Amino acid sequence: MLVSRSTEEAHLYMQLHPCECGEADFEWRDTRIVPGDGRLVSVYSGECERCGRPRVFEFALVPEPSPPPPAFGGEAPSRIIDPAEFLQTSQLFAATVPADPAALGDDDFHRAYDALVFALASLEEVLKFIPDGGDAVPAGSFRSPTGRERYQDSPEQFSRARLEATRHAYQRLLADYHAAVTPELP
Repeated sequence: MLVSRSTEEAHLYMQLHPCECGEADFEWRDTRIVPGDGRLVSVYSGECERCGRPRVFEFALVPEPSPPPPAFGGEAPSRIIDPAEFLQTSQLFAATVPADPAALGDDDFHRAYDALVFALASLEEVLKFIPDGGDAVPAGSFRSPTGRERYQDSPEQFSRARLEATRHAYQRLLADYHAAVTPELP
């Protein structure tokens, strides 16, 4: 059974695992928490919006409290989403964020800010796969076929130095977004 550390992680997992027809959007009509195997299980069910196939996802919930959004989990890395999937998610969201927040209207500003926060949270998840004292995400951490392929094509993307440099760049941009809405004090 899939083990989810948070609602955010379960939602991202469902987004990353589209229907057989290829449709990623899945609007569940029923969500419930039921007992199972000594822990609670969160069940999402509904139909694919494109082809109408029934879709069901069941996630065993970890006993620790979920971190506040946008975090996906505590200190331990995900057991259901691999580092390449988190990195791809981070890059997709970061690519939608303009470098100059001052040029944005309110709606676009909030959308870009939320995307940047989500990109940073996704990147933080990649870093959790690096063992203490390690220089990179180990090859064995990649469980999805896409993740293994991405790692084989460019393992340097998963070095601690590169990931931390990207995190720093996201944090600087987030500071720029904060500065755009927070007046400077005299």
